[in-house]
Amino acid sequence: MKEKKYAEAIAYFQRIYIMHSRWHDWVAKAYLRSGEAFEQLKDTTAARKTYQEMVGIEELQSMPESSTAKQRLDALGGPLPPEKKS
Repeated sequence: MKEKKYAEAIAYFQRIYIMHSRWHDWVAKAYLRSGEAFEQLKDTTAARKTYQEMVGIEELQSMPESSTAKQRLDALGGPLPPEKKS
């Protein structure tokens, strides 16, 4: 993120929340930073999906990052509608 390599940063953040799910503090930070990186790339749909997924994880709801993610999600237009199945 410091080097503004947002796409690369997203991959690293996603690895954290996939591989280290039991460390909730790391996972919360990784989700939030991933959403921020998507915002920097102007991919608001992916940012909203990331924030929405994060706020939906019960184990993360007590983390301060979850509150920030909810605020960012609301600022970007709120939750996305459910995807239609074909």
